[in-house]
Amino acid sequence: MSGKVCMVTGAASGIGRATALGLARLGARVMMVDRERGPAERARSDMERIGGKDSVDLMILDDEPVVSLSVPVHQTVEDTGAPGEIVVSRTGDPSSSLDIVLDFSASTAQDTVDYTLDAPVPVVTIPAGSTSRTIHVTPIPDPFLEVGGELVAAELQSSPDYRLGASRSVAVTIVDDD
Repeated sequence: MSGKVCMVTGAASGIGRATALGLARLGARVMMVDRERGPAERARSDMERIGGKDSVDLMILDDEPVVSLSVPVHQTVEDTGAPGEIVVSRTGDPSSSLDIVLDFSASTAQDTVDYTLDAPVPVVTIPAGSTSRTIHVTPIPDPFLEVGGELVAAELQSSPDYRLGASRSVAVTIVDDD
């Protein structure tokens, strides 16, 4: 196995650890993958004693959710009342709810004047058992002509409870048909 690179999942304990140690003894460079940092660090130390510090790499995969935004319905017309949609999605274990912090300060439209949301903000909760939450952006008709429409812009905010995904900000356009 000398000169080979082998990836072993669950390398901190049990069969994964035994496999990783065996590969290290045979001269392979071992890429250890595990979710538990403490046991994985101890297993890495054991393997470094066998093959040296350059013989082992460690990758910790955790269940920290990654959160992103999408907009399946990009625009809504003011007088129709049909809502636009902003979808907040998460990865990871959905067995518990997750509170997501959003910022709407870049919006050109005003909440409760130009539109309403069917979710409380700035904190939106993705309920337990679900991987997403749709926020409906319902326009409020007014007598004023807004040329080019108005934007309801949402941006994900950082939190220690999740990581930010690639799509961090989205917008729904409210088209004025006055």
